[in-house]
Amino acid sequence: MKLFIRSLSSEALAWYTQQDLHKWRGWSDMAQDFMDRFKFNTDIIPHRFYLTKLKKKSTETFREYALRWRSEAARVQPPMSESEMTATFIESQDNSFYYEKMIIMMGQKFTVIIRMGEILEEGIKSGRIQDFTALHAASKAIQYGSINGNKKKKEDVSAVMIDQGRMPGQVPLYLNQPHQPIYPYQYGEASQALYHPPSTPYHVYNTQENYYQPRAPTYNKPHSYQPLQASPFQN
Repeated sequence: MKLFIRSLSSEALAWYTQQDLHKWRGWSDMAQDFMDRFKFNTDIIPHRFYLTKLKKKSTETFREYALRWRSEAARVQPPMSESEMTATFIESQDNSFYYEKMIIMMGQKFTVIIRMGEILEEGIKSGRIQDFTALHAASKAIQYGSINGNKKKKEDVSAVMIDQGRMPGQVPLYLNQPHQPIYPYQYGEASQALYHPPSTPYHVYNTQENYYQPRAPTYNKPHSYQPLQASPFQN
């Protein structure tokens, strides 16, 4: 039993380490408990449709994904032939770039497909091979962000223009009528004050009421004439 633990991993290893070893009197007792706990794995047999939906994880390398897929395919009943296994694995590729490159490998051994996937993966990482699927996705993301950015910018500009045209709290002001010019009186006419009665006041919001004040009479000062004196040198 001390060597058995070395073959365990993940859930099986966690289960074994939590058990009380003194309750098992021998190997058969431990084996029976182990089978009772994990027998469901033998009852759930993967089928061919399940294999087509088994995708690569973002944390996996291509080899790790292929070996995991191959171990699941080995449990399918009835057993799959080498050619069927290869065709199903190629069909399960989520990345269209890998699918397009591997479709020409149809009929090859599974080990050849794994090697092909590793070459593609290394070429993409080194930059020697362009993954057009990833580039297309990045281009669409950039284009979508640019469109949304321009739309938001236009909305912001419109909002600023509206705010500039109508300041918060601003109310319209109605100005008083302009002052009428006052013309001087002619000499000799009756001196009468030019008086303009105050016009109807206009209300100016947020200010006090304003009225025209009556103007004082305006008089023109008459010209004074002095008589001419005779020149002493006149004959």
